[in-house]
Amino acid sequence: MNLFDIKKRIIVITGGSGFLGKQYSETLKDAGAIVVNFDIETGVDVTDEISLQKAVDSVIKEHGHIDGLITNAAANPKTDEDGNGGPWAPYSDFSAELFRKEIDL
Repeated sequence: MNLFDIKKRIIVITGGSGFLGKQYSETLKDAGAIVVNFDIETGVDVTDEISLQKAVDSVIKEHGHIDGLITNAAANPKTDEDGNGGPWAPYSDFSAELFRKEIDL
């Protein structure tokens, strides 16, 4: 058995609608995985326990299990009112509040 074979494996990816998430999702699908996207754009708020539990329940109901998880969700802020952040800004440029939000996510 090939330990790296992910054909027909159910892989959940948080933040699958973002730049990196799309790349991960495409690569996993090309390798034969069934990718489920947990993203605010798909109606799943990973910072909300109820939203997240409903999404997990839905995957279990449809597929019976989850084989893997990629935690890729990020806030990707434009900037805060002080000009901190930005989608590609280093964390050292984030305000403390923005950094906490990113870690919580």
